[in-house]
This record gives sequence, C-alpha cells and structure tokens, in this order.
Amino acid sequence: MLQKGRITVINDLIASGLAFVLLLGHLMRRSLVYAQVPSSMEMDLGGPIDTSRPAEAINRVITIALVLGSVVAVVLIATGGYSIISSGGDPNKLKEGREQIMSAISGYILVLVATGAVKFVAGLLGI
Repeated sequence: MLQKGRITVINDLIASGLAFVLLLGHLMRRSLVYAQVPSSMEMDLGGPIDTSRPAEAINRVITIALVLGSVVAVVLIATGGYSIISSGGDPNKLKEGREQIMSAISGYILVLVATGAVKFVAGLLGI
C-alpha cells in the first residue's frame, strides 16, 4: 500500500476542489453575442446552467453533484471490492479495500448532506 503524507492528501484535496470550482464556473458561464443587435440587447447562447433563474441553476448544480458523486462512489466501491476479492488473504490489502469502501460511502454521505444543506438554505432564502 502506498503511504501518502498529510501534505500530499491536502494537495490532492485542494486540486480536487479547484477542479470542481473550475467545472462549476464553466457550467455556469453565460455566453453573450453582440452581432448586429443593439448594445442593450443580449443574446444568451445558453449553456448547461441558466443563471438568470437562480432556483433552476441551484437545482441543476445539485443534480450534477449528485450524479457525479454517485458515479464516483460506485467506482470506488467497486475498486475497493476488487481489492478485497483479489487480496488473497493479505491483511493489508483487505484493510486497504475496506478503507476505500468506507471512504466512498462516507464521501457519498457527505455529498448527500451538502446537497440537503444547499436545498435547506435555498428554501430559507426563498429561492
């Protein structure tokens, strides 16, 4: 088992968070075109998330997060199960597979709690 230091884990978390923020920014961008139209008129080319309606944008982001979280959790659980099956009785590989499955489950629970919190706050704000 490859041991990671505390700094490496923190760097991985920062990189993952940055990638998520960049993806979210890309999904929420608004494309404007000013070709042969008055300058006061904007044409929204759309995009995956329409930011002109906050409730729909929040629901779309929550849906994307749940889908991505579900896919990642399933993949991690499957690879953890494979580690357990292919361990051949090696206690270190059994422990590694068990930890991976538990991490996947706790990560998915975190995604569910975070989306619930966002929906709760959006409900309080009337969005």
